[in-house]
Amino acid sequence: MSRKLRALAALTRPPNSILMYIAVIAGIILSDNKLLQADKLALALITAYGLCGSSMGFNDYFDKEVDSVNAPWRPIPSGAISELEAVIASSALGAAGIISAALTSVPCLLVAITAFSAALIYNAQLKKSGLLGNVVVSLVVVAPFIYGAVLSDGHVSPRLITFILPAFLSNLG
Repeated sequence: MSRKLRALAALTRPPNSILMYIAVIAGIILSDNKLLQADKLALALITAYGLCGSSMGFNDYFDKEVDSVNAPWRPIPSGAISELEAVIASSALGAAGIISAALTSVPCLLVAITAFSAALIYNAQLKKSGLLGNVVVSLVVVAPFIYGAVLSDGHVSPRLITFILPAFLSNLG
């Protein structure tokens, strides 16, 4: 694999993006109906990986100055990819994630748009805002569980709320 492709893959932070998909599956398991359809699971993988990978890429774009000191090995500060390449790749991943959510269902699309928008706003504006930024990050952390429940049932069950509330609060710090 070329250096450029490795850098583009690293931009998505694969472990985080895979964990996002696992959280979607956990949301399905915690849902009332626990519906697991192969086509919906494939779309959920594209949504989870695409939106998380895009968010990670935009995070690196907005943090490029900080990363040049604290994480110079990351793709942008190391020069492995340009800022423009990072924005294009992140935009393409985000578009793939939103399109796959739209192909899943309107409720899934709404969850995906809300969570992705929150992540982008956090990356661009709220990172240094204190409590508000922490609230937004906590919402983004629980979003894949919500997505999984909505994918399965079309709604969020009390059982899921019982599960995600401690996750939200512990992430809030």
